[in-house]
Amino acid sequence: MYTWKDFAWVSLVCGILMFACKIPGMIQLLKTPIEAETADYAMLREGDYVKLNVAAVYDCLMTETTTEVKDGEIGADQESARYYAVPSIRSNEVEDMIDHLLVVKAEPNQFAAFDRASDRFYSWWNDTSGKIDRPEETLVSVDGILEPMTDIERTYVQNYFEDQKIDGYVIPYVLHQPDKSSTFGLAGMGLLMAVIGGVMCVRTYVFKKV
Repeated sequence: MYTWKDFAWVSLVCGILMFACKIPGMIQLLKTPIEAETADYAMLREGDYVKLNVAAVYDCLMTETTTEVKDGEIGADQESARYYAVPSIRSNEVEDMIDHLLVVKAEPNQFAAFDRASDRFYSWWNDTSGKIDRPEETLVSVDGILEPMTDIERTYVQNYFEDQKIDGYVIPYVLHQPDKSSTFGLAGMGLLMAVIGGVMCVRTYVFKKV
């Protein structure tokens, strides 16, 4: 039969492990993010914490869907994420050029803003009159960690561009937006469990001996 002593040890150990697992994520999120607008996309690396103010979007390259299962019945597929390519644009007196594309995994509540940024980008990009200014106003801001593209993600991106070579053009990472509330919330919960377990251990092993 379990005792309070067993519960104290379990709480202490599980709390420490839970807190320790979240330390790397918290360290990344507490860093000052790299401002993508002033950075060279080609210099970005895996694990970088990046902030991106999105004013223009090249296109949606692919979507991610989930299927809801309720009471044993399979529901309709729903879009859970979209992968948008955000361009790094270099302008001079002669022309505007897209240097690189950075893929961002957007959440459903961001779809409308990203789509609007894409429409606005092409209105400017295809304009021959010179009356439409380059998009500058931020429509949505995102921050997250750069993670290497999976084989599936890379395949979809390559299929989108068909026979064009994407190496050196599309950055080989995806900007994933972490759930900050989950990261810090679970870390806080782990710390609380560790403290409670530690106090109970002290009461069990010290005060009883006195």
